[in-house]
Amino acid sequence: MLNVSHNKLEGPVPANGVLRTINPADLVGNMGLCGGVLPPCSHRLQNASEQGNVHTKRIVAGWLIGISSVLAVGIALVGARLLYKRWYSNGSCFEKSYEMGSGEWPWRLMAYQRLGFTSSDILACIKESNVIGMGATGTVYKAEMPNSNTVVAVKKLWRSGTDIETGSSSDFVGEVNLLGKLRHRNVVRLLGFLHNDSDMMIIYEYMRNGSLGEALHGKQAGRKNETVSMVAGSYGYIAPEYGYTLKVDERIDIYSYGVVLLELLTGKRPLDSEFGESVDIAEWIRRKIRDNRSLEEALDQNVGNCKYVQEEMLLVLRIALLCTAKLPKDRPSMRDVITMLGEAKPRRKSSSNSSGHDSNKDKPIFNTSPVNGLV
Repeated sequence: MLNVSHNKLEGPVPANGVLRTINPADLVGNMGLCGGVLPPCSHRLQNASEQGNVHTKRIVAGWLIGISSVLAVGIALVGARLLYKRWYSNGSCFEKSYEMGSGEWPWRLMAYQRLGFTSSDILACIKESNVIGMGATGTVYKAEMPNSNTVVAVKKLWRSGTDIETGSSSDFVGEVNLLGKLRHRNVVRLLGFLHNDSDMMIIYEYMRNGSLGEALHGKQAGRKNETVSMVAGSYGYIAPEYGYTLKVDERIDIYSYGVVLLELLTGKRPLDSEFGESVDIAEWIRRKIRDNRSLEEALDQNVGNCKYVQEEMLLVLRIALLCTAKLPKDRPSMRDVITMLGEAKPRRKSSSNSSGHDSNKDKPIFNTSPVNGLV
């Protein structure tokens, strides 16, 4: 007897001698044996080959599936990016675009209505040949978009290192977002806001007929290089208290509005050599009142010399003086200003008392005769 089971033997079983008639049970546990009393070796080699082929096929299939998955993900990302850019370029509201441009990047474009251009289109127009204005807060560029046949005005704001360090830029972005939601037919539309870590640009609709300053004083009029360090405004328009509070509120805006009214009524610039040194337009009018001089001589003669026109202009002049009061608490609210402007009509005598016409109907609701309170 010969029992060699469970010895992990390999190879063909001899077909002669005692192994020719060995009991197959005495060969169990030797998976590598074949031939003789066991199945022929050719059958075993075939099975091993088939198993190897199956294993190889599985490896190849795994690689193919992995490569296909990576390609599919890559194609999906590229497609999504292209769709995103196309969708954004059509002007999706309040969406953000990150694109590489000149200077620091990425640029972030916030659109407040549907736009036909991207941040790259804007950046391509920021060059000296497109400058159309310069003021205390920044430089204004005319940007023509060839793809959408659109023209916009881009104001690149002056920045300082303290803006980034103090985080004031984030506060500014919040204020711009509020302005972007403002819709009024008499207010220039804010189309978008483009910024990164070092620069900020505001995108407005382009006003082809020029500015109010040009209409009043000609194209050679101000936005001279008279800037004020750390002041959000231009000389002549800034309320006096801003110099020591450095805070902007409604009363400061009321003062600036009053200066614009005086500019419209007199045809003078907020600062003029005619006024004298360190004298602005508001103080120039007050001096005339203190010297008991006629205010008619301060009015713009190009507006018209009709009696009623001059009376209305004088009424509005007094409203402007209220708005430019030296103390913020003495200035009216904007709601009161609107009411006073609506009532700024000359007093006209009624043609007949019998007609039932109320002679007090056209009188203004505020007292315009005393001027001592205005100085």
